[in-house]
Amino acid sequence: MRTMSAVMRSLRGAAETPEPGHEVAPRAAVFAPAVPRRRGAADVWLQVLEVAAWCTGTAILGIVLAFVLPFLSITNLFLLPVVAVSLRLGLVPALAATAIGLLSGMLFYEPFLAIEVSEPRDVVDLAVFAVIGVTLSLLGDGLRRTTLALRRRQDDLSSLYALSHDMAGAADRQALLAVLASHLSRTVDHPVAVIDLGSQSAAEGAPVLPEAVRAAVPEVLPATEHETAIIRSGAEVWVVAAIGQASGQPLAVAARLEEADAADGEAMGRIRSMLADAASSMERLGVAHALEQQQLRDKAEAVRNSLLDAASHELRTPLATILGTLTALRQAPPVEQEGPLRDIADLAADECRRLDRVIQTILDAGRIRSGEIVVRPTVVESTDLVDVALRHSSLRLRDHTVVRQLPADPPLVSVDPVLVEQALVNILENAAKYSPAGTTITVLVEARAEQVAIAVTDQGAGLAPGEVDEIFGRFYRGDQGRTIAGSGLGLSIARAFVDASGGSISVASDGPGRGTTFTLLLPRQAAQDDHADDL
Repeated sequence: MRTMSAVMRSLRGAAETPEPGHEVAPRAAVFAPAVPRRRGAADVWLQVLEVAAWCTGTAILGIVLAFVLPFLSITNLFLLPVVAVSLRLGLVPALAATAIGLLSGMLFYEPFLAIEVSEPRDVVDLAVFAVIGVTLSLLGDGLRRTTLALRRRQDDLSSLYALSHDMAGAADRQALLAVLASHLSRTVDHPVAVIDLGSQSAAEGAPVLPEAVRAAVPEVLPATEHETAIIRSGAEVWVVAAIGQASGQPLAVAARLEEADAADGEAMGRIRSMLADAASSMERLGVAHALEQQQLRDKAEAVRNSLLDAASHELRTPLATILGTLTALRQAPPVEQEGPLRDIADLAADECRRLDRVIQTILDAGRIRSGEIVVRPTVVESTDLVDVALRHSSLRLRDHTVVRQLPADPPLVSVDPVLVEQALVNILENAAKYSPAGTTITVLVEARAEQVAIAVTDQGAGLAPGEVDEIFGRFYRGDQGRTIAGSGLGLSIARAFVDASGGSISVASDGPGRGTTFTLLLPRQAAQDDHADDL
């Protein structure tokens, strides 16, 4: 069920079963805690089945690997379901997966397929597994809760922004009431009518109000300034709330519930709270609409950034562990002597390094947002920057032909080499990503009067005329890039790093399918000045 705002989601009222006639129920406190949904037996059994499936699959994998790689510690494989279950289901299922993994791991020690451990080394191994399993369960559950909370908040803000946008586009008063009625109907998942008591009419498209309800609304409305009222009409129950005045005329909201819904205290409390809060929400949307739109965009951006930063930090530690494990595995004699296994280990390690660079890109974006970029200008040869960037991008460029057009006497530049090298890496990987395999990527270094130009030209997708001005925007993905994996942050980070070093970056393209050229202009350092510094 969608909600209209983060405030509305937190509103929960303690509702009572309605009596015949109508009654007035107090409005819930704005910061009342949400009533958790009770988990049914079906949900519990589904979680049990999922935990069992993860552990069974891991056990089967362990049996296979026990014969293929007898030197591998199979017990550690059971950390995989612990991590997966903690991120998907929470703490208790993850602890259950840890216990199952602990028991299952015993089967792979001598005596094989027996829950019996005789060697002290194996006992220590299982104890370490238990500690790591509990730790991963706690960390995974914390990350899961944080992620879900951030997603709910972003959904709330998006929903409120959509309402403000629709209300701004309403042509007249009746259309405005219809927009609000439609949105509230989706929010509470029940038919909602917005009533204009000035003409005693409901908004267009709203459910038809029974005459008894229509006649009772003016009687109960004066008592609902900060409350909701319940009006019964046969098998229907209507929850009514005043939502202030528009153009001097009072407005009210009425939500229609069936008898079964009215008996649900949690649902009734939520609907009462939402309707009672509609007045203040409507006023906020109308007073400063332009400011509200900007605030919502900023909040949504902050939620997304918080989610990215949290996920990046949480992923980096296990990624380092995985990379270290793969490195040790790669150096093990049985793997070193087996060509296919060695290649698999190398490929997995390369992909881990690539993922680490993606995480670093997200963290760099956070540094840019917070203004924490530290620039350390250094006089370096421009060709050295190119060589380092090409070396770091070698995995991405392996399917392309790289042509270097470098001067015999490399010009010097005064920049932060770390920032500029990372910017070049982002541009080179972008060129490789959007260029077909086998095409040529050209890197040109050219000395100018007061600047040094480094140009990267590809034969890839190219840009439409309108994309040239937007390509460096954060999270921007062109039409041709929607089918290609990526974060949309690389080029924006490249521009920020180059700008911080005192340079500039531009892009040119002859059109879609005709390639792209990115040009970095860096401040040139005269050779004699560099020699004077050495003296």
